[in-house]
Amino acid sequence: FSFLYCSFLSSETICVFSKSIYLHLTFNFNHIFGGYFMKKLLLLCVGFSCVFFYLFAGEYADSQVEEYVRKQNIDRIKFWLDDNTANKNYVITSIDRTVLMLACEGAWAEGVQYLLKKGANPDYVTRQNMTATMFCVMNKRRYNAGILDMLVRAGANVNATDINGKTALMHAAEAGH
Repeated sequence: FSFLYCSFLSSETICVFSKSIYLHLTFNFNHIFGGYFMKKLLLLCVGFSCVFFYLFAGEYADSQVEEYVRKQNIDRIKFWLDDNTANKNYVITSIDRTVLMLACEGAWAEGVQYLLKKGANPDYVTRQNMTATMFCVMNKRRYNAGILDMLVRAGANVNATDINGKTALMHAAEAGH
């Protein structure tokens, strides 16, 4: 339960929470055991747990956001983006895609429209120089021309090239569109 709870906290909240635990435990340790060594050991443990929860919560958040998009859950995406002051160009590091790219890849028009309205960058590039327009046209089974139109109207560069020199048009031709 504490893992799930901590995954929704910011790093500042976790550190403040950890500091309050440290102060409470330090008082109890000094009262019971006393000594400088115990105080330093406790500080080290609380500091490590703060860093651990911060790093671990990031991985948990990645998988949750990816699940929201794959299941096309607009309510959870709205909550995540609006209430958690999330980065609208958030990159899911495990798959090297922004939330917008993942929505384009899954042909999720409602999600793409919402993310673009919130200011997601259609020209954000992955490590392979892939853009949202490229992900939009590469899916052979779930291509949506309306999504491509939304991206172009939002200012997407259709002439952008990936690391192999291919544009979105070339990827579309390869996918049979």
